[in-house]
Amino acid sequence: MAPKFSLQNVLDVRHSRVEALEIALGGLMAGLAEAQERLDTLKRYQAALMDALSSMLQGDMDLFTVGHLQQNIQEAGKMIGEAEKEVERLAELAEAKRMELVAAKQAEEALGILKNKMIEAYNNEQAQKEAHMQDEIYIARAFRGQMQGA
Repeated sequence: MAPKFSLQNVLDVRHSRVEALEIALGGLMAGLAEAQERLDTLKRYQAALMDALSSMLQGDMDLFTVGHLQQNIQEAGKMIGEAEKEVERLAELAEAKRMELVAAKQAEEALGILKNKMIEAYNNEQAQKEAHMQDEIYIARAFRGQMQGA
């Protein structure tokens, strides 16, 4: 049986950290997708308002309705600007979290490699001991055979 890896607790903590970062990144990516969908909806709404305004300007004009449409278009533009800032902010947060996750995975992988090398060294040492014991058994049998033959 291989000896206990002395840094197993650290490896477990790093693995837990990687899992937590993956969950956090997933949440950020979901939030980013929602914010992008909200932005797209606002842009479609603004385009619909622009189309409505364009059609209102081609016939008899109702200045009250035209003014109301213009105000709605301006408010939609403000909301689009805010939504774009939110999308940008979430994209930056997601990228930072992604980089943090990559670093955490690399740290976990480094300890995993160290653990595997330790196990491999232990197994090689055990194989050498076993081979040495086999040699001793063969030598003892050969010596016993020579002693009995003499």
